Amino acid sequence: MYITSYENKLIKEIIKLREKKFRDLSNQFVIEGKKFVDEIPSSQKINKLIVSESFALAIKKNANVFILPDKLFSKISDTKSPQGIMAICEKKNFNLFDLPITNNSLIVAAENINDPGNLGTLIRSCAAFNADALLLSQNSVDLYNPKVLRACTGNIFKLNIATNLNFIDVLPKLKNKGFKIFASSGKASKNCFEINLKTKSVIVIGNEANGICENVLKLSDDLIKIPMANNVESLNISAAASILLYEAYLQRR
Repeated sequence: MYITSYENKLIKEIIKLREKKFRDLSNQFVIEGKKFVDEIPSSQKINKLIVSESFALAIKKNANVFILPDKLFSKISDTKSPQGIMAICEKKNFNLFDLPITNNSLIVAAENINDPGNLGTLIRSCAAFNADALLLSQNSVDLYNPKVLRACTGNIFKLNIATNLNFIDVLPKLKNKGFKIFASSGKASKNCFEINLKTKSVIVIGNEANGICENVLKLSDDLIKIPMANNVESLNISAAASILLYEAYLQRR
């Protein structure tokens, strides 16, 4: 279908999907860019594929394709230099307790993450170091925020992610299933290289400014820290999480 009007129903839908409220109501989100669209797995439903006139594309099977003039595509794009392709996809509503659990399952629990770039980087690290799931607490930035999606690219499709969780409720249930809870904290006496991360483990990371709340710390089996030189007090949360995940990855290899 060829669309030329900014007043078209689809154009209005794309603009609305920039807002979390509408993403939640429609259970959809928008991704943009050739690499991101190419990484959509066959199991992920694509509701609509939108391309600019000048974009040469091998059309994906079963996708509704809409073609826009380049100027109109640029007008609705959320990027400065659009590549000419975007897709409207259905959200993947993952239930944590549907996750197959093994003797060395690894879960990351992120509490009150506010920065979209941090969350996007965290998703990339979880995918890179083979975490089984990422848990996001209530009051975290929306998983489908465009800035999160740009930061994580297609890695959002490679990871089980559960959102809007109450950790006070969820973490005890994971402990009952044999998971050890390791909370990252500058107050810890043990460093991450002294902890056995080969067994069922949950690594908890906290808010950029305030860290992990006291009630969640109390649920932890151990507090762990990353040893640092030159009197550096803390790292960016996505950098810290990447180090902890890499240590778990090395131990599991």
